Amino acid sequence: MSAPSSSSAITIVNTTASFIIRDLQVSPAVRGIFLSNVTGGTSQSTMVSQKQYGVMLVHSGQVKVSNNSISQ
Repeated sequence: MSAPSSSSAITIVNTTASFIIRDLQVSPAVRGIFLSNVTGGTSQSTMVSQKQYGVMLVHSGQVKVSNNSISQ
């Protein structure tokens, strides 16, 4: 699956580095948060609105998604 970064508000790809996406408000794009081929990340307490996909995970593992608000 290919996804240009310009169609996502937040894009993280190809990493095993730990990361935290926290307490953000994400507005219009096709995807709010796009994670591809990542390990060991967290998305929490983030508000994602007006998206076709709130959070998209592709070929990723050990990613925690909690307490997010996703609406259209």
